[in-house]
Amino acid sequence: MLRFVLLCFCLQSFSLSAQETDTIPLLRSFGIAYENDLLTVPVYGRTDYYYTGGSFIEFNLPALRKNPVSKILLKLEQGRDESFGISINNLGFTPTSIKSDTLLSADRPFCGTLFLGLNRVSCNKNKQLRLSCELDLGVIGPLAFGYETQKFIHSHTNNPIPHGWQFQIANDLYLNYSLRLEKGLLIKNIFEMIAYGNVNAGTIYDNAALGLKIRTGRMDPYFNAASYSKRLQFYLYAGAEAKVTGRDATLQGGLFNHASTYVIANENINRAILLETAGVVFAFKRIRIDYYNVFITPEFKGGRKHAWGHLGLTFAF
Repeated sequence: MLRFVLLCFCLQSFSLSAQETDTIPLLRSFGIAYENDLLTVPVYGRTDYYYTGGSFIEFNLPALRKNPVSKILLKLEQGRDESFGISINNLGFTPTSIKSDTLLSADRPFCGTLFLGLNRVSCNKNKQLRLSCELDLGVIGPLAFGYETQKFIHSHTNNPIPHGWQFQIANDLYLNYSLRLEKGLLIKNIFEMIAYGNVNAGTIYDNAALGLKIRTGRMDPYFNAASYSKRLQFYLYAGAEAKVTGRDATLQGGLFNHASTYVIANENINRAILLETAGVVFAFKRIRIDYYNVFITPEFKGGRKHAWGHLGLTFAF
């Protein structure tokens, strides 16, 4: 069903074009980011479970336009390409406790993911539209080194060594295709309101979402060319998103390998989920630092609300 929605989204929300209308150089940048529930500002109370951490490294390089995979990454009609990126991503998920060597039923499964992402961003400034498209390829399960990553971090931060990873989601293929279409609703000098829609389809995530975000402060217009700015930027942003989930392999196990010891049953998945995001960005010349928190309602029946923080650094060159 969600694959059909994906097709409709592509055909109705924008039309495709092979025509190149770029007049602005493609973005060149390098970025690193880390996410962890311990980075959360404890507005709702700090959590230490579920999405326990993620590490990200990304390069945006004009040469990636020539990558054959870029041909299946969609762009806006009459839009300019802004960037072509490649990233390495490692995410880990745990139940509410990592101190037990017995299976915790009715809790989130242990799960690790490791994947390579290829993305393309195009923008139509006149229509205030931005399209981000990404193809992810990797693995879910022990081959993603979720246990080894958490063990390494905990052993170097004076935290308890994790137990229970022997019950993690089994190895399987990570293959996902995602689209994000953003539309400016109100664009002023110090205030912007932007609506967006997301669609994910593949072996790991099948979902769709609608959201709204606002930005305020000293900032370059959102739909301007993605590049570094010579002036100091400092702004706040916040957003809310409603998501409908069809399938989540980090909860339910891989699409092809059904040998996982423990998964969340399909009927126990919460189909409707709400997310809230709030953050701050500081940018000057070639450096950008961003920090934000995400709050999410329970993803499965009997689950808990959850929050995590993100800290990222990007350097344009």
